[in-house]
Amino acid sequence: MALAEAPTPDSGSPSGPAPESSSPSSPSVSFSPSVSAKFKPSGTPSPSDTTPRLIAGAQPSIALSAAKFSKVLIPMKDAVQMINSQFQSKIDAGIAQAKGDGEYDEVNIIYGGDLDGDSDTVNNWADVLSVFIAQKMKDGQKMLSVTKENFEALRDLYFEMNPLSVVSEKTVQPSSDGGAELERSVLTIYVSVDSKTYQEADAVRGFSKKQMNTLRRLMSSAYYTYFEGILGIDVYDGEPSEKVQEIIAGLPEGKGGDIVRAALIRLGSPYSKSKRGSGNYVDCSYFTWWAYNQVGISIPTSSIEQALYCHNNGCTVKLSELMPGDLIFWSKTDCKCGRWREIHHVGIYIGDGMIIDASSSKGRVVIRKLWGVDGGRWKVRMCGRPYESQVSSN
Repeated sequence: MALAEAPTPDSGSPSGPAPESSSPSSPSVSFSPSVSAKFKPSGTPSPSDTTPRLIAGAQPSIALSAAKFSKVLIPMKDAVQMINSQFQSKIDAGIAQAKGDGEYDEVNIIYGGDLDGDSDTVNNWADVLSVFIAQKMKDGQKMLSVTKENFEALRDLYFEMNPLSVVSEKTVQPSSDGGAELERSVLTIYVSVDSKTYQEADAVRGFSKKQMNTLRRLMSSAYYTYFEGILGIDVYDGEPSEKVQEIIAGLPEGKGGDIVRAALIRLGSPYSKSKRGSGNYVDCSYFTWWAYNQVGISIPTSSIEQALYCHNNGCTVKLSELMPGDLIFWSKTDCKCGRWREIHHVGIYIGDGMIIDASSSKGRVVIRKLWGVDGGRWKVRMCGRPYESQVSSN
């Protein structure tokens, strides 16, 4: 399959190179044994290389000297979960403060920025941990262990690289009750997070050339598995890799199968809504646009526009009719931001009840089970097959 070149940034469409394919060399950084991880080191150790790696059968961990933990060693992913929980508490506190006195008839919470994905969470931990590692290099440290003070520094860095904005607006809207003209007060709370990348962190910290080389290497595709290991991310959603390989081997010939094969190139690519198309970063709609573009199919660059394109061009399909390469669109059922059909996410069907999508909650491109079909806040709103309409029109 010949892959088409993505348009350049000044062409009016998002763009970005395919992930790097170089293998990481093994660094001289020590880790404390803990939970087994998937990553197996490759390359030859070099005395001058300071890029961290996972030791086979080990996982980077952090030692917390806070009394709560009695100086025990805990896996990094547990510390990450704790910080995520604290960040969610910060969001909840901001929303509670925005609600104020409660003198309104309705509350509508709209999530924007990097919170506007497949969940109300963000995950730029690969960038955060890479910056944290580079910062420790700057301080002359080579052990990926964290004291209470360093744990707090990691938490503060995550908060700094995910600035939160909570803004509220109270409006009075007309309503009717049995023909009588009434007024109702509506409080709209806009919650937004602008997740920062390692490049943006460098602009503030001014890392050395050596540190930036380390950061670029850590954020290359060669280290996707590294961060999946320390963050506990399964890009196969718990499915055996053999099942995924069977799906891939059984892909049909033609545009649909080619779209999936192109999409698989970006498996593990990091998620960023604001930096999509820069380096390896993608968001959900850039990812689908990119995969379609590789096989010569032109679709819009946002999930709403892609859904509208399918709707307006008569290429929607039923959920029961899904084929590999089809687009799936999800709506957030409790959001009232006014966008068409409340579309907030898009992914690609790969077959056998599985999809591939750029997930904000996972922080990268993953393969997972089709979700949003059993009710809840998120549901599959529509499906489309735009590649078929373009093929038939040629």
